[in-house]
Amino acid sequence: LLSLQKLCIFFAIFLFCQNKQSSCAYNKYKYNTRANFEQRDYSDFDWDSLYYNFEEEIGEPATPKREGYSFVGWDVEFPAVMPDSNVVVAAKWEINQYDFVVVVDNDSTTTAYNFGAPIEKPVEPTKEGYIFKGWDTEIPATMPAENLEVKAEFVVDTFLLTTIVENVRTEVRYPYGANVDAPEEPAREGYTFA
Repeated sequence: LLSLQKLCIFFAIFLFCQNKQSSCAYNKYKYNTRANFEQRDYSDFDWDSLYYNFEEEIGEPATPKREGYSFVGWDVEFPAVMPDSNVVVAAKWEINQYDFVVVVDNDSTTTAYNFGAPIEKPVEPTKEGYIFKGWDTEIPATMPAENLEVKAEFVVDTFLLTTIVENVRTEVRYPYGANVDAPEEPAREGYTFA
């Protein structure tokens, strides 16, 4: 008789668990967090899946990181304990802005770009007596996840000093701003150099 009672109790518990799975401590449910996910674009995300028993205490996951973005929170409030269904929690992101600084001599121009935005290449600068060589840093096509500074590099230009005496041309090349050696005074029979 005692064995029959035990069997009935076990059967009753079994039926109760079948009808109300959420009340069985050994039922586990999936708890997902999704990172690298913005709005409803599912093309780029990471899953972290954890399994908790029903009514087991849930700890908030570590703050996710994503290049060029700031984490601004989760899309739903975390439950204190695991409910009787799977839970999906998605990270919310805000795109970062970075400064693109162009320096020409002592003058600088700053433009803010969103991460990954196309960078408009600056116009080649000019400087009297110099030739623009290029930028000291290669300018990427899109904004990286950091501030970027580029400096204009110049090389001094050279110019010809040409003297003509009796239809004879003499040319000497000098760098811009260099001291110029005055040529010797030419002599011509019957004439005074003026």
